Amino acid sequence: MDIIQFFGRFHVLVLHLPIGILMLAALLEIHCALFNKERSKLCNLIWFWGAIAAISACILGYMLSTGGGYSEDAVFIHMAFGISVASTAIICWLFFKFKKTTSKILTTLLSCLQLFLLFSTGHYGANMTHGETYLVEHAPNFVRTLVGFEPHQEPRPPITAIEDADIYLDLIRPIFKANCISCHNDAKAKGKLNLANIEGINKGGKTANTWGNSQLEKASYIVE
Repeated sequence: MDIIQFFGRFHVLVLHLPIGILMLAALLEIHCALFNKERSKLCNLIWFWGAIAAISACILGYMLSTGGGYSEDAVFIHMAFGISVASTAIICWLFFKFKKTTSKILTTLLSCLQLFLLFSTGHYGANMTHGETYLVEHAPNFVRTLVGFEPHQEPRPPITAIEDADIYLDLIRPIFKANCISCHNDAKAKGKLNLANIEGINKGGKTANTWGNSQLEKASYIVE
């Protein structure tokens, strides 16, 4: 039993709370500032609970990260944005609670900053869970190029004879992509195993080359 990991896995549940609460708080502040609406004191309470939820998500996320299986760089970036979300939420709560008069420009800037950090944190979290190409997997080529990804590869021609098939490209990679890569990729390599490319497969995971080579041999045997 690992009590740290037990609580850490609640991160995937709690993380949705600060997203919803802080997004609501920021949008309410922007709405009141831009349309000259009277600001409700309830906004202060929303900021407070949003900050508490963000702090809780950070703590649970750190506990989850101690289990390993994620890229250290990806964890660092996601954690940095998460801490920034919590810190900004605390600043906004204190600012709006104790400041008697607030500038519309400053209110809008703080709220937009909170929204930016929320989206960025969620984006890097999704990358860790589903792989960095998850959001643009089905995007048009011009969108993929715009955000720095290669265009979609041309589909391989249909296989008419099994002897003409490429064992890895036509048979193994599609299986790994559909069932394995979400947990074994560049950012999230459970068991230190990366199945996103042939180099990672050959390298293997905790059992080094033994795993990768044995699985390729099994897959080759199955398709034969």
